[in-house]
Amino acid sequence: MLAMVVVVGGIVLIALGKDVAGLAALITAVVSLVGLFIYRERSEGATEGQGNAPDALPQTAPPDATPSLPGGANQEQAPPAS
Repeated sequence: MLAMVVVVGGIVLIALGKDVAGLAALITAVVSLVGLFIYRERSEGATEGQGNAPDALPQTAPPDATPSLPGGANQEQAPPAS
C-alpha cells in the first residue's frame, strides 16, 4: 500500500515538473518491492528442502533399522586369532 502511494506521488511529481524528485520516488519504490520479492522467494526456496512440511519423510533411517541378511552376513566379524 505504501509503495503504491510512493509510485503515485512520484508520477504526480514528474507531472508537476519535479523530474528528479519524481524519478527518485519511483526508483526507490520499485527497487524496494523487487528486493522484497527476491528476498521472499529465496527464503521460501531455502525452507522447502529442509523437510518442514508435515508429510515429509525422514532423510535417513535410524541406526537400528539396518536390515539383516540371512545367516548374519552383514554382522561384523572378529579378526582371526593368530
